[in-house]
Order: sequence, then structure tokens, then C-alpha cells
Amino acid sequence: MTVGLVIVSHSAQLAVGVAELAGQMAQGATSIVTAGGGANDILGTSVDKIHAAIQAADGPDGVLVLLDLGSAILATEMALELLSSEQNNRIALSFAPLVEGAIAAAIESSLGRSLAEVKQAAEKTASVEQLQLLKPFSTTQEEASVAVPISPPPVQTDVLESQLTLTNPTGLHARPASLFVQTAGRFQARVEVSGRGRQTEATSIIGILSLGIRKGDTITLRASGKEAEAALKALDELV
Repeated sequence: MTVGLVIVSHSAQLAVGVAELAGQMAQGATSIVTAGGGANDILGTSVDKIHAAIQAADGPDGVLVLLDLGSAILATEMALELLSSEQNNRIALSFAPLVEGAIAAAIESSLGRSLAEVKQAAEKTASVEQLQLLKPFSTTQEEASVAVPISPPPVQTDVLESQLTLTNPTGLHARPASLFVQTAGRFQARVEVSGRGRQTEATSIIGILSLGIRKGDTITLRASGKEAEAALKALDELV
């Protein structure tokens, strides 16, 4: 089982679109249910729809509810009042950016993470650091290095390093990025990725996307932990 997601939006079409995108990024491994629009699918929210969506997504690992606007919390809280206390104990709400948060949460859930970890992954997408990384990246390695300087990591004897040149036509974007993150997340290892003057953890989908890695770019992987060598080998084969 995995943590289920509920997408609450004032627009039914928006909710469906976010669920479709997040579902594809998670390779269909995460249950995502939508609760979009009010009665008769007009703009708004529906307590009944939210309640039904939570019931559909509920399972032993819990449910994370993501909201598009602050006012959606009122309908969501009313829906939660219709649930048993046992169900409420495994429901969490997130005010992460809807699209980025849903993608991060879906991928984290697909890796079998706990409800707390899935929520944390979603809400990390709202951090100032991540928003800075999402600014348009420079077109050259030199410009990128000047814009976002990175201090070299301290030398450690237990850290393995590998350099890879991407051959994927789309680089590390969208689905290739999600596969990269899911692969890294399967190992008991901490893997950092550096490229185009930026650095992020290999298990952060927003971080990987923000690197802007394209075909022909070279990235550096640094891995530590029990399965560091296996993680580097799997990522090497992937790209």
C-alpha cells in the first residue's frame, strides 16, 4: 500500500489535470483521487465530493489532501467531520503549491514513504530555495556557475563519485526526471547531483527538474551510504 492523494480544487478540470500529471510522473504507482468543483461542477468546492474522494483514497498508509486555494480548507474541514476519528488520524492536509506539491507527493508515495514524509516532500516545494532554483536557468555552463555558485563538498573517504553524460533526447525533464528520482529512492544511500552550476538531492523531483539538465550535459553524482555503489550503477544505466 501507499499513501493516497486527494486533489481539492475549485475547478474540476484543474483537479483532473493535476492528478493526470502527478499520476504519470509517479508511473501510476500512487492512488490519486480528485474533488474538483462545486455542485454541478460549477467553480467552487463540495463537501460531498471531498468526503467521497477521501474515502476512495483512504487506506492503511493514510491520505494527503492538497488544496488549490485557502478557502478550500473550509469545505475540507467539514468533510473531515464526517469521517471517523480513526480515519481522521491518518489524514493530513497540505498547503503546498498544488502542481509541484502533487508531483512531489505522488513520487514520494510511489516509493513507499510514510504520510509524514510524503507531506514533507510536497511542502518542500514551497521553500524559498526551491523557488530560486525554478528561475530560468542560463544557457551556458559558465553563466550558470556565476549565477548560482556552489562550494565544493568536503572530501570524504566514504563518498563515491561518478560523472555521467546524458544521452536521453529530453535530458532530465518530466518523466525521465521522475524515473531518476524513483530509482535513487530505492536505495539506502544519499545521492547528490550536480550539473549546470547547481546541486540537489537525487530524490528531490523539483530539485532535479530545476537543474535544467539537457541531452549532452554532464552531471556529477556523489553517493554515500550502505548501497551507494548500487545506486550509482543503477542511475548510470538509467541515463
